[in-house]
Amino acid sequence: MASDCLIGIDVGTSSLKLSIYDLEGELLSIASEGYPILHPQPTWAEHDPAAWLSALKKALPTAMKRARVTERDAVGIGIDCFSPSLVPVDRHGNALRNAFTPLDVRSVAEVNEIEKEMGSKVIFDITGNRLATGTSSLPHMMWIRKNAHSVFDGTYKFVHANSYLSFQLTGTCKMDWSNAALSLLFDPIKKMWSRELAETFRVPLDKLPETCSPTSLVGETSEVLCNRLGLKSGIPVAAGSIDTNCAALGAGVVKEGQAIDSGGAASCLGVVTDQPHFDNRFLNRCHAVPYRWIIVSQGPHSGVALEWFKDEFCQLEVAEAIRTRTDPYLLMDQKAGCAEPGSRGLIFLPYFMGECSPIWDPYATSVFFGITPNHSRGDMIRSIMEGTAYNIRHNLEVLEGMGIDVNEIRAVGGQSKSDLWLKIRADITGKRMVTVRAKDSTPLGSAILGGVAAGVYSDPSEAASEICEIDRVVEPDTEKLKTYADLFEVYLEAYEGLKKASRMRATVLS
Repeated sequence: MASDCLIGIDVGTSSLKLSIYDLEGELLSIASEGYPILHPQPTWAEHDPAAWLSALKKALPTAMKRARVTERDAVGIGIDCFSPSLVPVDRHGNALRNAFTPLDVRSVAEVNEIEKEMGSKVIFDITGNRLATGTSSLPHMMWIRKNAHSVFDGTYKFVHANSYLSFQLTGTCKMDWSNAALSLLFDPIKKMWSRELAETFRVPLDKLPETCSPTSLVGETSEVLCNRLGLKSGIPVAAGSIDTNCAALGAGVVKEGQAIDSGGAASCLGVVTDQPHFDNRFLNRCHAVPYRWIIVSQGPHSGVALEWFKDEFCQLEVAEAIRTRTDPYLLMDQKAGCAEPGSRGLIFLPYFMGECSPIWDPYATSVFFGITPNHSRGDMIRSIMEGTAYNIRHNLEVLEGMGIDVNEIRAVGGQSKSDLWLKIRADITGKRMVTVRAKDSTPLGSAILGGVAAGVYSDPSEAASEICEIDRVVEPDTEKLKTYADLFEVYLEAYEGLKKASRMRATVLS
């Protein structure tokens, strides 16, 4: 039977997910379509924006069929995206070149130019965010101006992925505050583009979209694209937000002191505050909930590290998983669960691809520290899990030093499926770990934003709190907390002691 529904669209770095929910937040269906990351040059990492649109066209009818709804049932749409995801578009919303992903590090010269021209401190004072390659759009705008001048001149607006799709759907171009904050041209306190920054770095203000709240109505779906998508015209489309923000919203992380731990290929910790607490050890964003803030620590590549260990050292578990048709990570969990807490003194530094928050050290290197002939594969697997939890504790201690108290951490993503990983995180951080029933909270957060824009909900925070259902609560063990406290100090000292050697290694390999 047909019923009103909301559509949440999540534009990721490897695929687009489209989920359909009823108005109570119950998942009706999900569909996903992948696309490649393009590497035309060694330091380049791009998407073809047409691939986002193509993925949407394929995922939408699949999800609708699975949900047993029709185009007449959709009442609101919200879109989130990885960020930054810069793409220049013309007046019709057509992309003028490929989009940049955060993995694209070609703009080192532009970052140095910004540093020389204005200085990272001034940039931070205005934008609340640090100057670094791959973390903001301004360096890539400058790269386009220098290397593709005709594209720069022909650009109507510089947008991110969610704005690109909402422009395609509605014919109106707007950018939400959270994505604007990662442009390095936006003043998040005043909620407006910085004229000083735009003029200094020669980015015309008229090439930047109108900014708005993530819950704002961008426009309604137009007939131009809807006929090809299988949607009716007139569906409200919300401005949307960054994927981490929507994951937090969909998990009910909306109040000060709540945090989200989003674990996938990399880990990401986001802490909600009522007031801005800008610190250059973190990424500072407007939350998907208007007039709240989310402090983000971009954490280690925990999933990448565990996948590497699986591929290189867990052939027995992989073979057993194939034979029994189970998940190899479940078998690895079982091995790690048999190991002692603390992995018998084995400590893994989780800096698999350098490290961001809170140390921001591109030379930081992963290490198994303290390994002996007595250590097993189970110890090593557990130490990887513990190492990523030590990173969370490191960030939490820095935040608490800033006067920000975290009372609970809600875990989403692939790692939240592991009871052991949750327990390790609780015992190392001393924080209550919570999972929610919505296993993929990101498109749910987008759907909630679409519901607010459509008038289905009056407030995103209230809607999320009503929709979100707790699944599991894992409390920390005070005795294990004491054991891990001493090893955490070793973890910190191991990094400091190897800092010089890591830089020397980078020099040798360059």
